Amino acid sequence: SFDVAHYHLHNGWSVLNGRMGHDLAPAELHSFLNPVWQIFVWLLVDTLPGRVVGFLLGALQGLILPALYALTRRLMHRADATPSQMAVLAISLAGFTAEGMFGLLSSVRNDAVCAAAFLGALVIIVPSDRDQPGLVRFALASLLMGALVGMKLTNSVYVLFFALTVPLLAIGWRMRVQALAICAVCGLAGILITGGWWAWYMHQTFENPIFPFMNTFFEGPLGPDTPFRDDRYVPSGLIGAVFRPFVFLFDGEMINEDGFFDPRLQLGYLASFGLLAAAVGKRSSMPAAATRSAIAFGAAFIFTIIAWGLMFSIARYLLAIWILGPTFVAFALAVWKPEIWSAKYAPHASLGALALLFVVTQPSELRRVAWTSW
Repeated sequence: SFDVAHYHLHNGWSVLNGRMGHDLAPAELHSFLNPVWQIFVWLLVDTLPGRVVGFLLGALQGLILPALYALTRRLMHRADATPSQMAVLAISLAGFTAEGMFGLLSSVRNDAVCAAAFLGALVIIVPSDRDQPGLVRFALASLLMGALVGMKLTNSVYVLFFALTVPLLAIGWRMRVQALAICAVCGLAGILITGGWWAWYMHQTFENPIFPFMNTFFEGPLGPDTPFRDDRYVPSGLIGAVFRPFVFLFDGEMINEDGFFDPRLQLGYLASFGLLAAAVGKRSSMPAAATRSAIAFGAAFIFTIIAWGLMFSIARYLLAIWILGPTFVAFALAVWKPEIWSAKYAPHASLGALALLFVVTQPSELRRVAWTSW
């Protein structure tokens, strides 16, 4: 697409060739975004054969699968469910084959890599050997989340999910305050590591560290005097945002340049309400860890979808939440009736659900350059 040549490749080349200041001003929005990922990509392109570059970028995208597998198994374990390895793998693959993944296969875009890092942060704060994570785990996960935001501002939608999950997973008010404090400090450190240098450069150049955003606050003389926002896909209000997932399910062009069909997000959305209902209706019979996880992840999933809709409502910025859909369905089933995952039919039913989701998913139409040879 236009973005690939203009932004995902050019920005890295521009910085590495000393043309950052020269190429910055005449262009548009993408020219002002942090190029740290694009620098990494261009170094790969410039130094390695194309097949190796494709392999490495695909391997980074592939990290989503083990992260999703670990998270799925740990959440099921919290609900005292004992699914087979085959069932967990089928659930993980059901998420891994989300529509957005097909357009990002070994892509120079970083949306899939960001999704992998976000899922990795969730794995860190859901330990397999204890009810709640320690402060070190919170610190590492928030450092990773901060690095994501410093690299790409749209990852702030994942921070909303993470920030709501952290205090709900912690036990007791003292632990909540400590966790939030350390997450704030480490998150800021992560932002500075990947984005601090670029924010300083933008401040020096435009007197706005996140130019051209929020320029009505920073009042950079070369920026817009009205709030800058891409509102092509944004719903009209809160009620519209709540019900919008069921509207764009059948009209993918509402949130994407091309139409597609993928019900994973909607399934996870419904499952999240099921998790909250279980936390209320079955609280006396559910393990405490399962109750906290159901509230934390259910509320975070719902809140993130609504906030994303009101912020920018562009599909690929929510890729990780799409990927989590099948995991949340499985977790909701586990908190309501954990014994079903011990049944003999559970692996077969999981594989059947995987096959059904794979068949009904309709990816966006893409044009790719024809391969004349390796």
